[in-house]
Order: sequence, then structure tokens, then C-alpha cells
Amino acid sequence: MVREVREELGVKVEVRRQLPPVKHAYTHFRVTLHAFECDYVSGRPKALGCEAWKWVGLDELDRYAFPKGSQKVIALLRQGT
Repeated sequence: MVREVREELGVKVEVRRQLPPVKHAYTHFRVTLHAFECDYVSGRPKALGCEAWKWVGLDELDRYAFPKGSQKVIALLRQGT
């Protein structure tokens, strides 16, 4: 996770905890999402391996469209699981 965030945004994070895996079935495939809660450590975010980025609070995520599987991860974050 630390490497992935560094490659995508150019920032350093520390993993706080791993969330329970989320399994989701889309129409033509299934995925298992492995999500991590991280703390920002340093660096200035840049869109390196992604189209764009934006820091938002957990309470602001409803303003954005997420795939169903990602919505399950957001629900876990809100539950504090």
C-alpha cells in the first residue's frame, strides 16, 4: 500500500490498519478488494499514476460516484470496522 500510494500520488503514508477484505460480484466478474486505512506522513500530492486526486473527508464521499465494491469499503470505514 505504501509503495502504491507513493507511485500514484508521490506521498508517503503509514498503514494504520488493514480493513476486512470486501468481496463483490459485478455482472461479468468478481473482485476481492483489500483496503487499508493510512495516515499521511509527508510529500506534496501529484497526479502521477492517476487522472486526478482530491483530499476529502469521509463525510464528503457521497458527493462522488464510486463502483459498488468501493461503496462497500466506504461503508466499512464509516462503521469503524
